[in-house]
Amino acid sequence: MMTMEQKMEVTDKDVAFTPTYAEKSGKYEINISFNNQGSYKDLPEKTIKTTVEVLDPEEEDIALKVAKKASIHVKSNDTLQKYGIHLIKTDQDGNKLVGAIFALKAKTDIVNSKGENIFKKGDTIATTASQDDQFEYLEFIGLPTDIYAKDGTDSDMYEVEEIYAPDGYEKSDKTLTFKGKVINDTKENLIHDVKAENNTDNDTTTYVHDSDTLVNQKLDYIALKKIWDDHDNAAKIRPDVVTIKATHKTTKEVKVYTLTKDNNWTMFTDIKKDDREKWSFMKMFPKVIL
Repeated sequence: MMTMEQKMEVTDKDVAFTPTYAEKSGKYEINISFNNQGSYKDLPEKTIKTTVEVLDPEEEDIALKVAKKASIHVKSNDTLQKYGIHLIKTDQDGNKLVGAIFALKAKTDIVNSKGENIFKKGDTIATTASQDDQFEYLEFIGLPTDIYAKDGTDSDMYEVEEIYAPDGYEKSDKTLTFKGKVINDTKENLIHDVKAENNTDNDTTTYVHDSDTLVNQKLDYIALKKIWDDHDNAAKIRPDVVTIKATHKTTKEVKVYTLTKDNNWTMFTDIKKDDREKWSFMKMFPKVIL
């Protein structure tokens, strides 16, 4: 929400004043009414109350000459349009998937009202994970429109990409790009949604059906994942690396896989699921020095 203060000069052709005279000195509340045919006929507030001080009421009909060229401060409220993005995550059969993590990234430098950078091109603005909930879509909301894009309006402003796939699925390489353009400046909300959501415009929201569904394919290979039960590393002793050694039970072939924070403690192997019983897996933690 922004508040603007505008200074205007008016004449008696634009306004009328009541009362027009005073019986004694002192402060008086007066009404300033804008004429329907005057220069300010389109103002949302037709009457403004203010206070004047009368010093000598015997000096001719005050007619509020002081107001013949009055400076009036008009305050109005403008609501910044809220910009949002929806997307849907499914498997190859159209079933909703839980646990996919998406990042919203800046495609250009984004500035604030003072022109100062708040996000640089390539920065991650926010992340969100697909959930098993009633909405059946993911969303990023409360985003600036392209009036805050350093490259100017109508430039590519946002990119959405999947950074981690749900367990047992291959990450989607598809990305979604949005310009941040204001489509309808009379509505409070502008949302890029998926056509399958069947949303229609209403009094407060305009929908642009140009987002999409991102699909994950099931993997035929074994996935490894380390799940921590340490209250988000409260003791600060979590190792930087966890190594998993896979040994073939017959050939004794050894494969080593490394899990870290950077890969979300998850990794897909090159061992097919059908060969699971042919391999043994062992965690190899580094020693922790207390």
